Amino acid sequence: KGSGTVVLKGPEPGGLAFPLVRTVADIEQYYEFRAALEAETAALAAERHTPATLAAIRAALAEAEEMGRLGVSELSGDINFRFHRAIARATGNAFHIAAIDALPNLIGLGPLEVRHAGHTDPEARNQVILDEHRAIFEAIRRREADLAGAEMRAHILAARRFVFQRHPAWPDAAPVAITGREQPGAIREDLP
Repeated sequence: KGSGTVVLKGPEPGGLAFPLVRTVADIEQYYEFRAALEAETAALAAERHTPATLAAIRAALAEAEEMGRLGVSELSGDINFRFHRAIARATGNAFHIAAIDALPNLIGLGPLEVRHAGHTDPEARNQVILDEHRAIFEAIRRREADLAGAEMRAHILAARRFVFQRHPAWPDAAPVAITGREQPGAIREDLP
């Protein structure tokens, strides 16, 4: 009768673990998940930040700006994630913090080389990221939750576009021309 005593099962050993990123589809799902999660995280940070958590976000942004001035682009991946983690901490929501902390950092790892993705001017790419981070920070600082969420979503989707637009479908072969009888949705039997 009544609510009685409730016993909850504790967390599984090892905590939160995301699937391994192995395929192009995995990368697409990774960015899709991040866009949804981090847009909400930024919106909550805008609503809930304290002076201390806002200062931590500002410090992460300042660190990235300093690395840009020094031309140390190889550190951009870790510094980028510090900014995202500081935003998660500003939500005050342990689940958002745990999820962002556990996200795999794909920047500069593996054959995709996401950090610069073949870009000939990594400093220019880092400047784009810094500008996006500044826009997110300003929306959070002004407590504009909808704008903060929209800026973060745009930032994550821009990263996804950058990755997919910079990588050839067949890195060791010439591009395949699709000509002739193709219609949208048509199947080519002669494609590999």
